[in-house]
Amino acid sequence: MQSGDFLRRLAVAAVGIPLALWVLIRGGWLLAIFVTFLAGLAVREMNALAAARGIRVFDWMGILGTAGLVLLAGWTRTFSLWAPWAMGLLLLLFFMASASTLWSRGPEDRPLLVSSLTVVGVLYWGGCFSFAIFLQNFPETSGWPPVDMPYRGAVLLAFPLAVTWTADTAAYLVGSFFGSRKMMPKVSPGKTVEGGLAGLAAAFSVGCLMGWGFLKVHPDPFLAGVAGGGMGLIMGVVIQVGDLIESLFKREARVKDSGSLLPGHGGILDRFDALIFTLPVTYGLIYLVGRIL
Repeated sequence: MQSGDFLRRLAVAAVGIPLALWVLIRGGWLLAIFVTFLAGLAVREMNALAAARGIRVFDWMGILGTAGLVLLAGWTRTFSLWAPWAMGLLLLLFFMASASTLWSRGPEDRPLLVSSLTVVGVLYWGGCFSFAIFLQNFPETSGWPPVDMPYRGAVLLAFPLAVTWTADTAAYLVGSFFGSRKMMPKVSPGKTVEGGLAGLAAAFSVGCLMGWGFLKVHPDPFLAGVAGGGMGLIMGVVIQVGDLIESLFKREARVKDSGSLLPGHGGILDRFDALIFTLPVTYGLIYLVGRIL
């Protein structure tokens, strides 16, 4: 690991973490607009990966569709109210993309891939990022976790953020200094088994701490810690799969980073590739734990 790269990562974290905390605490439409901005940048990077392989998706359509999904989540605030509208929007988007290929893409431009990837990018980033809003509003709309504390929605959303970024940092540091056995060299040559195990241990530890100390998912501290640790461990697996999926996409596009917006990290896809999957997984786990406990 080069010291300059690590220092750039620290500089981004020094700015990004306070900004993220401020947005989490404020919530509401500020969170929705912030998430919309990130999702729009991410879908542009994903479209650029497709363009690197000669697939010219409808960039403007993808950005508008992504913004529409996230802002729709900010309006409905719950998954159950959002889902029917989101499905309608995605179907409309696929029709529009398919129809647009009649005039702007020929058979040699792979119109089926163009239409499909336009919608996939919207679902991938607009759909998954919408779960940040659902998580932030979950305590208010469902009444769980039953904790009498301020900003419990912000704390609930901070759960996947803390687990993801702690696990990612642990995997990066341990893999850089002590990693020797490659995890999947054909997909991501830099990821190691040692780093992966460190990431799982960090995810489990942070999950225990969040479940017991902050979320208090059960009156019994032991059960609260076990539940939080179990969720953290599942999220740790999802984090590593998400990292590998994005690495595979980049290798197909033959690029090292998805962008250069974040010094030391790359682009939005490079920084949020794992979080994009942990957000909906965390929502599902919280929903299940709330039903069980």
